[in-house]
Amino acid sequence: MGMGLRTMRRREEVTIDEIGTVIATYRGPAAFCRGVSAVLTGLGIVAAAFAGLLGLGAAMETQLRERPGALISFASLAGLAWSLSLVFGSVEQRGSTLRLVAGALGRLLGVVLTTVSVAGLGLGVWEMVAPAQFDHLIALLSNGPR
Repeated sequence: MGMGLRTMRRREEVTIDEIGTVIATYRGPAAFCRGVSAVLTGLGIVAAAFAGLLGLGAAMETQLRERPGALISFASLAGLAWSLSLVFGSVEQRGSTLRLVAGALGRLLGVVLTTVSVAGLGLGVWEMVAPAQFDHLIALLSNGPR
């Protein structure tokens, strides 16, 4: 979470591989989105760890199985932030026309994942706001057409 907050504050993130070669540099909105994604992912891990330490792991699991809207929304927000960083792209992708064209596939993937994340966010919010209608849809989908 700390690294995500640092990335959000500095608006820059450099991604390196295991031998120290720079893979990508994210600046501005792309870096901010990557920071938000890291913070949200860290918060989810910390929440699960604290629930386990407090002996609430089984109760939390049961609650999330019965009413998954909060989990779906939270995960979708993290996914949305990360996918938007793909849409914005890295500094290297903007280096030349060739790299811009080569990075188009990654940006297209970002657009697809952004769409999926927005749909997931809508689904999660819908489950929290109208759980009966959500349950009805799930029942229809799980039973199939008649």
